Amino acid sequence: MWRNRDVLAAAFSKAVVNDALNSEMIKLSDDHMLVFRLKSHKPAQQKPLESVAEIIRSKLRDEKARTAVTEKAQLILASLQAGQNLDELVRQDAGINWSYAGYIGRQPQFDASKDNKIPVANEIRKAVFEMPKPVSDKGPSLNHTTLANGDAAVIVLRGVKELAVAEDKSNEATQQNMKRQFEHANSQ
Repeated sequence: MWRNRDVLAAAFSKAVVNDALNSEMIKLSDDHMLVFRLKSHKPAQQKPLESVAEIIRSKLRDEKARTAVTEKAQLILASLQAGQNLDELVRQDAGINWSYAGYIGRQPQFDASKDNKIPVANEIRKAVFEMPKPVSDKGPSLNHTTLANGDAAVIVLRGVKELAVAEDKSNEATQQNMKRQFEHANSQ
């Protein structure tokens, strides 16, 4: 209700705030109408620093941690691009949590995970499908992305599974029918 523009406009109108009058009738739906009167009004004001200091500290800590995680992902990505072995990188750094996702489909139900059905985050799935197809003699495609929870993921795309599209005669007939309809519509 408070996201309704008509309600917000009426709530802060001069008549309601300054003149202490009832609001105009606002139609919320076919069955619901709203009229309100101001009981009290506190003008907007800045909160004292003491009341928001911990929130600010927490946001700054989160921002610093996100930056550190992103920088770490970029460093790992650069090491992989320089030819360093992935398994060695994982062994060298105890702070890395590496999992092999296996086949990632466009939707989760098509995933074929190697690590006990680890769910693939949407950000990773999106990044994978935006990556270029790896070229066999140049090695895997590499990328990194940041997740909604602040984690970073380094993605090593080793191959793309291409499914053959079965020939469907009904599809051909549908295309021919649509072509005839288009030609007929344009000839008139």
